Amino acid sequence: MGNTFIYGRFKDTDRYTTIYDNLKGEQIARFKHDVYAYAMDKKHQEMKSIYMYRGYFRVVKAIVTTSDGTFLQVDFASMSDAEKWDTASIPLDITWTEIPWVERDFVKKWKPVRREKCTRVYQKL
Repeated sequence: MGNTFIYGRFKDTDRYTTIYDNLKGEQIARFKHDVYAYAMDKKHQEMKSIYMYRGYFRVVKAIVTTSDGTFLQVDFASMSDAEKWDTASIPLDITWTEIPWVERDFVKKWKPVRREKCTRVYQKL
């Protein structure tokens, strides 16, 4: 199936860069942590979007848009991965949660506004 990576796409050049390579364990939870931190400007501020790939297959893309307000859109390649996102929680005792309580803070500042098969959209309050 291939290694799992998190990539980012720079705002200024549209070039891709590897953020994390060879993810192990709770991959969707790790991505969710980074997406929440990205949406709250705590990490990856230079990125216009972030992605998770398994090998050459894109699993999920997250992008913050600001055209009519501020929205976070998360698009999944499959319902299975979307459901994993819905049920994933970010543990507090794992070394990669360098921003504690990011999930709690995200829920206070963003509300879900659309949930379709493979898309989740949140709006900043």
